[in-house]
Amino acid sequence: MNELFQNRHIGITQKDQEAMLKTIKVDSLDELISQTIPENILLKKSLDLPEPMTEKQYLDHIHELGSKNLLYTSYIGRGWYDTVLPAVIQRNIFENPSWYTSYTPYQAEISQGRLEALLNFQTAVCELTGMPISNASLLDEATAAAEAATMMYNLRSRDQIKENVSKLFVDRNVFPQTLAVLKTRTKVQDIELVIGDYDEINLTEEYFGAIVQFPNADGNIYDYRDFIDAAHDKNIKVSVAADILSLALLTPPGEWGADIVFGSTQRWGIPMNYGGPSAAYFACREEYKREIPGRIIGVSKDVNGKTALRMALQTREQHIKREKATSNICTAQALLATMAGMYTVYHGAEGIKNIALRIHSIANYISELLPIYGFSQTNNQFFDTLRIVLPENVKQEDFKKIALNYEVNFHYFENGNIGLSIDETTDIEKINTLIEIFAEAVGNTPVYVSEDQIELFVSFDETLERKTDFLSQDVFNLYRSETELMRYIKRLERKDISLTHSMISLGSCTMKLNAASEMLSLSMPQFNGIHPLTPKDQTEGYNELIENLEQYLSTITGLATCSLQPNSGAAGEFTGLLTIREYFASKGETQRDTVLIPSSAHGTNPASAAQAGLNIIVTKCDENGNVDIADWKEKAIQYKDVLLGCMITYPSTHGIFEENIREICSVIHQYGGQVYMDGANMNAQVGMTNPGTIGADVCHLNLHKTFAIPHGGGGPGVGPICVAEHLKEFLPDKAFGRNTVSAAPYGSAGVLPITYGYIRMLGEAGLKLSSQIAILNANYLAALLDESYGVLYKGSKGRVGHELILDCRNFKNNSGVNETDIAKRLIDYGFHAPTLSFPVHGTLMIEPTESESLAELDRFSETMLQIFKEIKEIESGEADKIDNVLKNSPHPEYEITADEWNHKYSRSKAAYPLEWVKLNKFWINVGRVDNAYGDRNLVCTCAPTSEWQ
Repeated sequence: MNELFQNRHIGITQKDQEAMLKTIKVDSLDELISQTIPENILLKKSLDLPEPMTEKQYLDHIHELGSKNLLYTSYIGRGWYDTVLPAVIQRNIFENPSWYTSYTPYQAEISQGRLEALLNFQTAVCELTGMPISNASLLDEATAAAEAATMMYNLRSRDQIKENVSKLFVDRNVFPQTLAVLKTRTKVQDIELVIGDYDEINLTEEYFGAIVQFPNADGNIYDYRDFIDAAHDKNIKVSVAADILSLALLTPPGEWGADIVFGSTQRWGIPMNYGGPSAAYFACREEYKREIPGRIIGVSKDVNGKTALRMALQTREQHIKREKATSNICTAQALLATMAGMYTVYHGAEGIKNIALRIHSIANYISELLPIYGFSQTNNQFFDTLRIVLPENVKQEDFKKIALNYEVNFHYFENGNIGLSIDETTDIEKINTLIEIFAEAVGNTPVYVSEDQIELFVSFDETLERKTDFLSQDVFNLYRSETELMRYIKRLERKDISLTHSMISLGSCTMKLNAASEMLSLSMPQFNGIHPLTPKDQTEGYNELIENLEQYLSTITGLATCSLQPNSGAAGEFTGLLTIREYFASKGETQRDTVLIPSSAHGTNPASAAQAGLNIIVTKCDENGNVDIADWKEKAIQYKDVLLGCMITYPSTHGIFEENIREICSVIHQYGGQVYMDGANMNAQVGMTNPGTIGADVCHLNLHKTFAIPHGGGGPGVGPICVAEHLKEFLPDKAFGRNTVSAAPYGSAGVLPITYGYIRMLGEAGLKLSSQIAILNANYLAALLDESYGVLYKGSKGRVGHELILDCRNFKNNSGVNETDIAKRLIDYGFHAPTLSFPVHGTLMIEPTESESLAELDRFSETMLQIFKEIKEIESGEADKIDNVLKNSPHPEYEITADEWNHKYSRSKAAYPLEWVKLNKFWINVGRVDNAYGDRNLVCTCAPTSEWQ
């Protein structure tokens, strides 16, 4: 029994349960659940899932699956390339829970390390692209292209909007996956996609934008200067998808007039991961800074004037804008961006240029070698990729057989050509293997090469060559040795709160344990070293894992089938709505374009609906936070002829299992619509109820919430969707065909083993108990904190779901304290704040999750009660209304240790408000950050370190 993984994953013991149940005045867990979840939606039988494995059994199993994947050398390219992840980064960031369990850096004072790492990433991107502004990463290159398309569309001039200018030109030689995603996204946004050759297209005033690839999908490098000048003459903006590693040698697009530059940083040391995750980058002109999608890290100062970092221009968080959103981006690839940024710190300009030069030089050598064996190649100007024409007597199929005998994958063009992309891992041994393949294909004898025969030189035209320096900032020049980089990473790590320090009680965000046994396979080359376009017969282990996982998630949700392609929760929302749209289009009901969304919904819901080109009708909630069923019915009737469906979250965003949920769904079905369920709160459902039982047709799942994928400081995320049988045929195609929503066939496949392991080790009973304990923990905290703060919403039987909302609105009049002050004061106790002012302004939303122990729950509740006591001290006059521990929080180390102390309370009260805080004090290095200053004075790249550190 002790070997069961659930006893390690779940923080509450049987003895703890008994004490907690007594506190909340119920006799059993079943009784609590019966008071929390409506009886008419409870599952009548258990889920059909495999029996749980022990951690040892799972590790044996995942190694067995990995052994079924054939780890061939891939020269497929097309946006993914093998690379070398420095061991110092792998061990100290990628495999370090202090980095992968941290949350998005909304709370700047406890995120200074991550913020600096992401600022390094932004700076590196700006330096390589020649652009002044970069965000802190997007999901992948293809979705970044879609964001560029939307951004250029939104940047149309008044005259262009008046004239309904809606054409977007895309060069036919962008990557196929990028073109596929562009087709999906523009189709629902009234953008007319025109695909052609950049040097033949006649750009007229009918166009608002253009997208080209540099180097293009064939590997050719073209000089786009004249094309961009001609476009700008007609007020047409140009976005360039650029291989960022090539920009170490090639003139960056920012220097030849590009408006937006985007692409992937996977080549900066990130494994291919069967397609993802890896960080996309997105950079633009400075005048577009308020339109750029995603998050921007900026330099600001704290309350005492000390330089501090923060997430700048908060309007980039599109879910705050709701239906007015210009994007639905609500996540990034922060962990991967951190690693990619640290790769540039490790190598610096010289190292990055040497890597790029060696790759290019090997491509040069092979290009010159090919004619000796009767081959030719078509690219006059290239960086790393050759498009090879076979000799007349050699068939592509025969060449492919020979290559596979050598365990080598090429890209095979439909016209019989061969694609070959050199990467950082290509060494002399691999070059000689290539020579053997070419020689054998023509029945010739290979002539091998030695290292000293590879001449390092640039072969493309001098006009294309980069002349400007890059990465001259101190941070990219100080940490060459492993010792120094290890210490730098550790220095940043110590500035951040993560799950390694304390509970992160964010409501809606489900910050649960990411178990080490789930994570280990991420470092296995048999999973992370696979190219996403590898032939299926080389990925048997991945095929089995993916097929099983799709079935498990379908079973858990009570729906028919699953798509793992969406690589964020917001992407899952968009994909679900798109699936419904396509379903109605197949029936000829294209007038159905309206969705009902409750006012309490996650902001990503209306943002995603806006991205899907839908009309949004917001419905009311009653005084208890539930959907106002009368208003719901009224709106459904009013829009019945155009009703596409609804978007609902269950349990609701208010943390309540609404009792009329089936009626809510049936009303939509009655008028011909489909029910989309936001699965953000699925952690409260698993094993007890599910979307299919409730009445949903589609739901997305946040694998980084319910299913244990780490948050990684703001990503990776995975947002697969499960759908009912009638929607199955409208799911995203896995071959860059219909409804493609991410660059890779299975999205961020590299992190799927985490969720797979979570389900296999917990089994049905463990999954169910996890949800039950999540509900127990929330109700336990509600019982402890209700009398002081007040729990804002409860179900009809007085219970909350898996999260609770504390009301902080009553303090301001008597004490001047608001919810932000409480959030900042929690830092002094060593806690990350709960979710601030969402979904109700002036509140804190808490979700304890099943991972936390009773001791930690008690520490958190004791902290909240002590803060309540501090508020009462202000109200009574015992503490000053202005100079008090709450208004001055958080208290940084430099202030606590200063020679002067001018406050009306003691240092110990500020730093050690409870005795146990001394045992694990989390010291911060900045005081309360001045958000407004950072927005008024936007700086989002590194200055020389000496100026701001």
